[in-house]
Amino acid sequence: MVAVKADIDMTLLSKFERGEGMPTKEQIQRLAGHFGLDEKRLTIEATAGKILTEYGYNDVAYGAVMYAQEEMQKYYTSESKND
Repeated sequence: MVAVKADIDMTLLSKFERGEGMPTKEQIQRLAGHFGLDEKRLTIEATAGKILTEYGYNDVAYGAVMYAQEEMQKYYTSESKND
């Protein structure tokens, strides 16, 4: 049983699966270890799932994600110039 092996409460794990909650970093580490998945990728997918569950699949949500991407690109571009 995943919940037992990953040391996560079964009710909480069910909430993650339904998109009703977001696992902590430690829980993501345990789930990634249990399933042999890349922790960073699992974190990205959990975060994307949270955004989609919260805001849905629509033009506004898409625009917000695109805007966030542009802002992240600016951040990483300015960070690389400061190194």
